[in-house]
Amino acid sequence: SGATAYAWAHVSDVGGGYWLSGSGQLRATVERVAKAQFSLRKEPDDAAPFYMALGKKAALLALYMAVGNEKLVGFLSNDFETERWRTAALKNAYALVSRRNWPLAVAFFLLAKAWRDACAICARHMKDVQLALVVAALAPLEPLAEVQHLLEQHLLGGRGDE
Repeated sequence: SGATAYAWAHVSDVGGGYWLSGSGQLRATVERVAKAQFSLRKEPDDAAPFYMALGKKAALLALYMAVGNEKLVGFLSNDFETERWRTAALKNAYALVSRRNWPLAVAFFLLAKAWRDACAICARHMKDVQLALVVAALAPLEPLAEVQHLLEQHLLGGRGDE
């Protein structure tokens, strides 16, 4: 109800990751999910994969500012269009995987523009194929190719071409 009606648990319970389509509907719903995820525990990490999948780093940065996480505010303030910071995001993503911080790992893979790695974390480690599909569908360059890759690798057991 209210602000949490769009929490990911509710959206995925009704199969939202499977039926959300059209970039407008998908983006609007994912933005609502991001807001709801944060409102549940006031924890930016919970909203991080959703905001990063939308390419809304500034919104995520504002949440970390609001909770006083200076370390992440400093890191996210960098320019991830540069190779140096994309590489740093990738290294941090792998470190987060080793600590089993899946949502933040997904966000950092997305910062590094490693969409397939982000989707793999969703599908393999978080056991959330719907989230992986949503992330793949929001890929900025070739969303259909990302969704196809995800389906082949994680739903069809890797039988598709690489």
